Amino acid sequence: MAETPAEDVANIKEDLRKLQADWDALVASTQQVLREGTKTGMTEARAEIEALRRRLDELGVVLGDRSQQALDSVRTNVQKQPFTALGVAFSVGAIFALLMGGRR
Repeated sequence: MAETPAEDVANIKEDLRKLQADWDALVASTQQVLREGTKTGMTEARAEIEALRRRLDELGVVLGDRSQQALDSVRTNVQKQPFTALGVAFSVGAIFALLMGGRR
């Protein structure tokens, strides 16, 4: 038997209520996924930043060691051959002065 218009309206209202409930559940689920994704993303970002910080610290130590070695090497060479070091320093200064003097 065919439904009456009142029954059709009641069925449509019930379908709309179910649709609204499904929509609310979808929105809540999406919000939960976004919150968890954000937490996961932040955790991963913090881990990456910490790894980069450790790597930069290691590079700083290596750079400090190498610069200290270079400084020690120069100091040793200057102590072994002071006149040669003086001649090299004078030559570099003279070349620099000639290069910069022509740019006035």
